[in-house]
Amino acid sequence: MKHNKIFAGLLTAALAVATVGGGYSGVAYAAPSTSSNNSSSSNTSSKTTTNADGSKTTTTTTKTSTGTTTVSTTTAKDGTKTVEKTTTNTKTGTTTVETTKSNTDGSTDKTTTVTNKDGSSETTETTKEATGETESTVTTKDADGDVTISTSSADSKGTTTVAASYTASSSKKVTVTKIETTKKTVTIPATVSAAGTNYKVTKVAAGAIKANKKVTKVVVGKNITSIGKEAFAGDSKLKTISIKGAVKSVGKNAFKGINKKATITIKASKADYKKTVQVIKKSGIAKTVKFKRAK
Repeated sequence: MKHNKIFAGLLTAALAVATVGGGYSGVAYAAPSTSSNNSSSSNTSSKTTTNADGSKTTTTTTKTSTGTTTVSTTTAKDGTKTVEKTTTNTKTGTTTVETTKSNTDGSTDKTTTVTNKDGSSETTETTKEATGETESTVTTKDADGDVTISTSSADSKGTTTVAASYTASSSKKVTVTKIETTKKTVTIPATVSAAGTNYKVTKVAAGAIKANKKVTKVVVGKNITSIGKEAFAGDSKLKTISIKGAVKSVGKNAFKGINKKATITIKASKADYKKTVQVIKKSGIAKTVKFKRAK
């Protein structure tokens, strides 16, 4: 009985301290804490699976009030590792997918695609060699479906050596609109691959490589059928031009101001060779420039 009275007295005193003027002013009870990844509520789950080829994939999914992030890491038997991260933001309506692959030779491939609520998107693809050189392609698609492509190459110091821009059509054909380079040789490709789609390069836009004082050689891809006005105008050191197919139209002064001792080699049938030479001469070019047909 004596102990019960002492306990009752202590309890009464504690309640008196905790309650002042009928209001609660102290901590009478502390609830057990629960852990979370951030200040907002989140839910994380993870699993690891072994694939048929012997590789292992670990997938972690985190759900928050703003969206979901899923990270999948796949490690192949040869040590190659691929990480794919997908983030969906329910507030902005954007989805971001990042894929990074580490290769056994020390190079890495990374692709990032951001898709917006209006259907527009941007994809950046980058390959970094073990030696430090990088190749990048950025594909931008607007809400109307129009596509622009930018490609670039950089040396191990990060200096851009070649940068090219293209505009694409729904028919999977592109026009090269601009090429800037510090190299002596420029290659206009027959095709360009961007965001999982292969495009034929069919046109060289007006002034695309105009007034470049370093270029000495240009290779024109086999799918090029049109060269815009002043495309190579003012390229005074340009002495070697290799055209890999028949060109149907050449804009005014496309080759004006190239080296007077230049040689243009055209790979085409005899009939197409003659037609290509005619349209080039008609555009305006020095009479000293030589033409050759390649079989």
